[in-house]
Amino acid sequence: GGQVAGDMSQPIPWEIRDVRREDTAALAASIPHKDGTFRREWLASQQMAGHLDYIAAWSQGLPVGQGIILWEGYVIPALAEEFPCTPVIRSVEVLERYRGRGIGSSIVTELEARARIRGFTFVSLGVMPGNASAESLWRRLGYVDWGKGIFNATSVYEDADGQKVSRHERFIPMRKRLS
Repeated sequence: GGQVAGDMSQPIPWEIRDVRREDTAALAASIPHKDGTFRREWLASQQMAGHLDYIAAWSQGLPVGQGIILWEGYVIPALAEEFPCTPVIRSVEVLERYRGRGIGSSIVTELEARARIRGFTFVSLGVMPGNASAESLWRRLGYVDWGKGIFNATSVYEDADGQKVSRHERFIPMRKRLS
């Protein structure tokens, strides 16, 4: 855990723990995503099946940040080849009013520790081009740019209504050797 403060004179504690199915509505309300509760419930079910770990930082009973690690790594062939046997950290997010207090770093540190325990040598992630604050955080935490520029990917998935949705992503893959 650590300390956060909306009002700097009143620090409040926070803790990081696994997301449980009963947490999904609170997460959907606090940290919005277009697929909302459905996505959170899907993530919780994938966690129960052992495909990923989904964690959140909580303060006074409310989620203030989250992060995911996908144990199977990248499914896109070009990235799976570039990052073999490498879990992927995704969706690290801290509510704006809680940023700059170490919560994001703590979430990443927890995900890396879980990868180390499972015997992985590397972890990877993608940073959005132009997101200087995220890129700065990743570099500070020891992540290195893959050196091949921006990766473009289109993924197709089903939304809450069972409709196929195509999503285009542009990101710079980064990796870190775990000590």
